[in-house]
Amino acid sequence: NTKQVLYKWENYYGFYDEEFIDGRIIRWTSIDAIQVLEKNGNRLIVPLRDGDPAGHLLPLFIRFYVNNKPVKIVKITDKDWHNIEIDLSDYTHGRFVFTMACSRSWVPKERGLTNDSREIGVMTGEFVFLE
Repeated sequence: NTKQVLYKWENYYGFYDEEFIDGRIIRWTSIDAIQVLEKNGNRLIVPLRDGDPAGHLLPLFIRFYVNNKPVKIVKITDKDWHNIEIDLSDYTHGRFVFTMACSRSWVPKERGLTNDSREIGVMTGEFVFLE
């Protein structure tokens, strides 16, 4: 992951295309998702929601990594939106590798909802950088 930043190689997987749901632009992720981002502030706000329509006995855990270093773990137990704040003040490069890893996933086709066979991890909103 660090070499991706140094050599400006774009590694991007697990973030699906933007969709419009419930009046907002979202992206679904796979169970794991990675993206190289430009650092435009010292804090990254990641809006996310467990979009799995089935109720679960187990919560959804999401691990966040910056340049392959674990920076935060969150536990989601509801269907609400959560703004997760990632501190980037220790990272001096202009670019960084951002990774999200979910503890579980689901497939809409297997639930009989649609013909969508993607493995879904979590629903994300637009990332925002703050100083």
